Amino acid sequence: MNAPVRAIQIGDYAPTIRLPNQRDKAVWAYDTNLAGHPVIYLIVRDATSRTVTTALEALRDCYDEIRDIDAHVIAITNLTPDGNKQLIEKLDLYFSVLSDPTGFYASSFNLSAGNDTIACAVVDRNCRLLKLLDNVSPAPMAQQALKICQREVAVGDDEQVGTQAPVLLVPRVFEPDFCKKLIKYWRQGEKEEDQITRRGMGNPHDVGNDDMKRRTDVRIPGGDDPLNFEVSRRLSFRVMPELEKVFNHKSSKYELARVGCYESSNSGFFRAHRDLYHGDNETPRRFAMSLNLNDGFEGGGVRFPEYSMKTYTAPLGGGLVFSCKLLHEVLPITKGKRFAVFLFFN
Repeated sequence: MNAPVRAIQIGDYAPTIRLPNQRDKAVWAYDTNLAGHPVIYLIVRDATSRTVTTALEALRDCYDEIRDIDAHVIAITNLTPDGNKQLIEKLDLYFSVLSDPTGFYASSFNLSAGNDTIACAVVDRNCRLLKLLDNVSPAPMAQQALKICQREVAVGDDEQVGTQAPVLLVPRVFEPDFCKKLIKYWRQGEKEEDQITRRGMGNPHDVGNDDMKRRTDVRIPGGDDPLNFEVSRRLSFRVMPELEKVFNHKSSKYELARVGCYESSNSGFFRAHRDLYHGDNETPRRFAMSLNLNDGFEGGGVRFPEYSMKTYTAPLGGGLVFSCKLLHEVLPITKGKRFAVFLFFN
């Protein structure tokens, strides 16, 4: 049974769906033949519309190029499985068409109920929404979707993986505009210099130590603060599901969210450490996250010396997640400034 849907945004996971295809066989968005591949979903309200026919034909005509990059196409219509089978035969389609007569799937993208309403939802290898193309003519829509998939697969996937730390890199957690908003928040906020959390007399407290750490932070208020709510929403839908899938850890809260800045003017760094409190049994830290808010800097990579001397740098808006038990260090910034959000999942 499909659960109620919510309107998704760029970076969110695509809805978990089980819809029948033209052979009346249930297809799940996370089936093994779809997961691990970019997928173009053509979502329509009325399959009898001429606009829909043009869109299906446009995807058919560039289908060979889509398959050449190991991507997939799925159409979702309001027809029955038998109606979709007839549609495939009529238009000579090479891809599956799923049946969504109630508009359950389309509603998750806030598509209007107009007969000519169509959209292409392009998802990445991990079923997260890369782009929603709507209000675009059918033929250009197909070509734009193809180009998005081509960019997605162009990242060096041919490189052989050697020794690496057990870390998780989650792209597109924060949108560029939200990153800019957080940097502005840092510029206007009350600064804390080189603070390191220590436990004394059973209670955590912060101390300054510029021999160990050179970074300036501004805390994000907790609770019902609007900015904290915006951060929480993105983490809940974009990071916590990955924590559960990759590390089998179900987390519902985080602590000590702050925007920090490493600067080249003082060679900002954080020497090797572990993000744990000794004896913290009530709400122990489990995973740390470092989420980059900008690019264009040099240095500042994260290294896990217990595993290798390789460095990790998340892309703009992306986060690096790792166990708080891992020894790690932030190398000095050599040019510019690196802004990031830092927090811990309990």
